[in-house]
Amino acid sequence: MTEEEGVNWMLRQLANFNGVLYQEYVATHLLHYGDRSLAYYDEDSNVCISKPILAAFLKLTPNLVYERTDKFWRYRLPTDRPGRQQ
Repeated sequence: MTEEEGVNWMLRQLANFNGVLYQEYVATHLLHYGDRSLAYYDEDSNVCISKPILAAFLKLTPNLVYERTDKFWRYRLPTDRPGRQQ
């Protein structure tokens, strides 16, 4: 899987799950490809989405916010605070 394919997969999953996409689900899926350009384990053994994939995904989804407590992206609501993280 290329980085572009990874981003496109994330966009499809967002649509498949009614606008909610969990970070761990994405990172775990990408990690299975065994390519650190897609996902990796950080120093605390957390599975992470690679920075280039995350940056490309965020660039294509300006109307999403990240729920930091539960670690998922969702579409912005009128009641959300300014900024990407909620």
